[in-house]
Amino acid sequence: MSTDTFSDIETRLRSELPRLADTLVASGADSEVGPDDLHRLEPEPGDRPGRRRGLIPAIAVAAVVLVLLGLVLAVRRSDDHDAKPVDVGPAPVEAGWAPMATSPLSPREAAVAVWTGTEVIVWGGRVGNMALLDGAAYNPTTDTWRTIASNSWGHPAAHAVWTGTEMVVLAKNGGAAYDPATDTWHDLPLLGEGSGAFLAPVWTGQELLGIGLDVAPNDASVSLTTSVLGADDATWEQRSSTDVGGNPFDTSSDQQVVWTGSEAVVWSGFGPGWAYDPKADGWREIPATTEGSAGAATFQPVAVDGTLYQVLTNIEEPVVPSSQITLLRATADGWTDVAALQDRTGGKRPTVTTAGGRILVVSVDFPPLAYDVAADAWSDPDGTQLRAAGSNQATAWTGDELVLWGGTDPAGGAMATGWRWHPGG
Repeated sequence: MSTDTFSDIETRLRSELPRLADTLVASGADSEVGPDDLHRLEPEPGDRPGRRRGLIPAIAVAAVVLVLLGLVLAVRRSDDHDAKPVDVGPAPVEAGWAPMATSPLSPREAAVAVWTGTEVIVWGGRVGNMALLDGAAYNPTTDTWRTIASNSWGHPAAHAVWTGTEMVVLAKNGGAAYDPATDTWHDLPLLGEGSGAFLAPVWTGQELLGIGLDVAPNDASVSLTTSVLGADDATWEQRSSTDVGGNPFDTSSDQQVVWTGSEAVVWSGFGPGWAYDPKADGWREIPATTEGSAGAATFQPVAVDGTLYQVLTNIEEPVVPSSQITLLRATADGWTDVAALQDRTGGKRPTVTTAGGRILVVSVDFPPLAYDVAADAWSDPDGTQLRAAGSNQATAWTGDELVLWGGTDPAGGAMATGWRWHPGG
């Protein structure tokens, strides 16, 4: 029986009780009828037989009404308990691409982005060689933006990481940290003299690493360095460094630093790479790939489930029809081919990022592509919805969807548009 039906019965019963009371009075009751009257089965001295004959049926009716009302209320309470809504979680999100709300930020490329657990913070970036110092926070649940406090420090090659409470940005020999809870920045200490320049920060889950590059005059020696931010945020503690010989980074304008979950990997662009293990406080060299060559391909490292991968894409102009995208996986002895896409030109440098257990490649020259590590297969993630894809975009994975914002368009101009991709499944 529905809740509405019980409500109707309850209403009618409640309306009958006053009428019943009037009936009892009209029947000739000359004294107050109390609870004891319901138990008077035998006449008492002084009772008038006519009064008894009129009172007993009315009392019986009242008793029945009260019992029915009690049953209705009890069943209704049970029905209300059973009818409580069940929390089945949020509605499933449709897979595919969707545009983000308009950002308050101006067009730019190479902005940094981190996921805080509730917002994607986008900050900095550059237009040409000019560094920008403003930022905004995007809430994917509400598809809304809010501006954040500007910072007085910046660099066109800055990189960022989320520590669980702050966004840390490093470049050159310094950096800053932003606390979204208070919407404030504070400067981080500078590296000591002769300690090189920061390439990127790495958060291990316990400590903040500053991976740096120290180049002596005339490239007499080139070393990768490691610094750890002290608990007081006032000093950098120097850890081990490694001599990489010559300057293997001069062919790449944007060195890559990737955290695999156990090592911080620095890739030179076209030559070998190096990995730093914070537990052992030591570096090891990673062999160069045998695919591609300088000027013919771009190598971009990513890590999925603790495994290092390289995405190779063609950057020759004009792009030749036989060019391809190749994915390599790091092994104990070097690299192994995982999957290649023939006749899918890389064109200009694409944005390569991870989205859960997938590697996503977004370029201005071809529809976006996704490689599913578990399925060992490439797919086209419905790129027809994606308009004016860019290169060098800010990216952040929220755990449910990938956020891409800004970058450069096919003509090389800076963009201020953003997209969200939900892989579905």
